[in-house]
Amino acid sequence: MIKRLQEKGSKYEKGQVIDEPLSSVEQLIAQLAEADIVIATRFHNILLALLLNKPVVALSYHERSRR
Repeated sequence: MIKRLQEKGSKYEKGQVIDEPLSSVEQLIAQLAEADIVIATRFHNILLALLLNKPVVALSYHERSRR
């Protein structure tokens, strides 16, 4: 993701975008807890961000993400 932003000439400061591989749910929750806003494509990421009271932009086509 960061590579695509750089290719398009987007300007952002280090740390504004979290794009790191994860190997556990605990790591995901820790990353979501650090974020100011979450842009998620998977239902469980949307749900976890909402449970952490984070604003979420859901990029999803599935019906269950529309509520």
